[in-house]
Amino acid sequence: MRLLGSKSLLLCCGFLFVFTETVLSPFYPQFFQQVFGRTDLALTGNYVATCRLTVLLAAPLWGLLARRIDAIKLLIIGQSMAAILTACLSLATNLTVFFTLTIALLLFKSSYFLFYSALIALQGKAQQAQTVGQVQLVVHLALIASTLASAWVLSFEHPLQLFLLVAVLDVVQVMLCVMVLRQRKTLKPVQLQATEPVLEKPQGWPFTTIMGYGLLVLAFSMATNAVRPYLTAYSMNVMQLDRLQSAWLYLLPSLMALCAYPLLKSKWLHQHSFEQRYAVLLGLLVMSLLGQALASHISLLFLARMLFGLSLLLAQTQLELYLFQNAAHSPHWYFSLASTTQHAGQLLAPLAAALVVGIYGLAAPFWLAAFILLLSFIFIAVGLNDRPVSRRSIAHDRGIITN
Repeated sequence: MRLLGSKSLLLCCGFLFVFTETVLSPFYPQFFQQVFGRTDLALTGNYVATCRLTVLLAAPLWGLLARRIDAIKLLIIGQSMAAILTACLSLATNLTVFFTLTIALLLFKSSYFLFYSALIALQGKAQQAQTVGQVQLVVHLALIASTLASAWVLSFEHPLQLFLLVAVLDVVQVMLCVMVLRQRKTLKPVQLQATEPVLEKPQGWPFTTIMGYGLLVLAFSMATNAVRPYLTAYSMNVMQLDRLQSAWLYLLPSLMALCAYPLLKSKWLHQHSFEQRYAVLLGLLVMSLLGQALASHISLLFLARMLFGLSLLLAQTQLELYLFQNAAHSPHWYFSLASTTQHAGQLLAPLAAALVVGIYGLAAPFWLAAFILLLSFIFIAVGLNDRPVSRRSIAHDRGIITN
């Protein structure tokens, strides 16, 4: 019963972590204009890239510390400092101070990645599949809630006041972690190490397959993240949507991910070759991106976003399905490579989006993303050697769902 309580508390922490991190994500261009008077669209892409680079560099350091120090204690330390720095953000007087405080904040806020390993340690290996599915469900619910909240925040006379509320939520996270620590006095470092990936020497996949799969993950990550930074600016400035409609448009793929989860059991997803399935889904993604760029009416735009969310979920699942079913001999090694490549795509996406928006306008990220995904067809045809896989759905067994 005690473990169940700790699990629920950590899932609540996960919800608050994601919510507080993404609460302004849909409306960064409007936020920077309203608060600091900056209208240059490249600022959003550069800011997002800086944030992701900071987290990318800081998160492994927290993982190293977790080898020697209890993960829950590190979460308490990291989120306590995050609460203080978040409160300081509400006092930022200019963009330079805001950037500096954000980087310092993310150095501590990135400790939230330990929540996952701590949760796995509590549940044990037998419950990993169920736990992963529950975590992804919490992530999508938090993304939906933060998107709706972001539209409300910009109605503030002083939007920086948001960070006082976020600081309070950070304090709540600390209190939840303290409660977990009391329930589970210590999480021994060896328990956490047992859940960490062990980098094994790769076997079985030829170099062309590794490169082909890596390029698929890079293209997918970069394309799907390139459309996010300027989506609300595009919907409000080009499509003339109001702020609430833009918020719903932004979160629609997450809603589709929740609603379309049963489709992961579809027989079609377990038949034919990976290349055939993934090529069809890539085609749907490209159609949805072009539909968003060319939509002449709000209804067409929303339909294109729904198709985008559906195909995004299924394509992400197929990528992970290929990995887990074809690299069973060394899954940790290949998953670590895929994760690194995915983070690289997330880092490059806002930079590329900022570049094309500055040259071609707010619709350009859709065209860029479609072009990147079209290149994926080359990676499939040239670099990937398809292997027969079992028809049992790893997506169902592991509870995998796209983010």
